[in-house]
Amino acid sequence: MKGTIFWNSWFAIISFTFYFMLSFHPDYPNKIIMESLIYAFLSFIFMYLIRWSLSSIMDNNSTEKHDHNPNSVENAVQESLTDKSRTDESEQIAAIVKKMMAEEQR
Repeated sequence: MKGTIFWNSWFAIISFTFYFMLSFHPDYPNKIIMESLIYAFLSFIFMYLIRWSLSSIMDNNSTEKHDHNPNSVENAVQESLTDKSRTDESEQIAAIVKKMMAEEQR
């Protein structure tokens, strides 16, 4: 699913605050707080539905891209080889730097 529950919580807090500020009346604070909590809960669920629909759309698009690419296995192998060569280069550079630091300390 795209995003996290963090977004749901922020959306609920914002809707609670917005409703509370717009409908605050000194004579009915309990009623307004309860209604604000209901709107916060509904907006939490609404944001969950938005996240669910976005994830389903994005997942469908990503599977379509992979289905039409016949060289996907070859590309994956090439990427893993490239990552391995980068790791080897990094290790070589680290060894050279260690050697230079040891020479400086002498």
